[in-house]
Amino acid sequence: MSRSKRHKKPAYARRNRHADIMRLMKQSSGETSVQTALKRVLNAVNATGFLADLQRRAPATRHMHGPKQVHGDAWAGVVVWMKGTGYYGYKTLTLIGVWVIQQDDDAYTLLVGTRHLPYTAPFYSAEAYFHQIKRDFRRYYEGDVSPPSNALYRGIYTPEKRLAIRERIQTTLTAWRKTLNSSTSL
Repeated sequence: MSRSKRHKKPAYARRNRHADIMRLMKQSSGETSVQTALKRVLNAVNATGFLADLQRRAPATRHMHGPKQVHGDAWAGVVVWMKGTGYYGYKTLTLIGVWVIQQDDDAYTLLVGTRHLPYTAPFYSAEAYFHQIKRDFRRYYEGDVSPPSNALYRGIYTPEKRLAIRERIQTTLTAWRKTLNSSTSL
């Protein structure tokens, strides 16, 4: 019998270890019940799916990346991001996203909107920028990613109206993409 087989833990011990690791990860994430409820609303309206579809269907002249989850104390959202066109297009990043805000215990407001973030890194290195921007935008852009005040769509979420809200979000994102296709710059 080889040495590795004698000291290998039984399968049930490995499963328990995996469950312990997952439990510890969940505890250390600091996610509250409010955040869980907000993410559940975003999931119910398929926000990530719609934004991933928007990112895949972006015009070839635009560099769009994401989606990524963002959150605050009483809000959560999913965003995709893209830089402007042209040589100095990196100076402003455009976020398009779906945000949910908790109004009361069971009242949620859904928003679809855009935000513009300025480039805040001390210098610009194109190679590093294009490598990192695909994964995350926060290394180069700092600013407010909370729900925008000028929303393209704003509505109250109720589980009974979930399908109608999903359709409205998809329609809003499609209309925004069509304006993006027809415009030359942001």
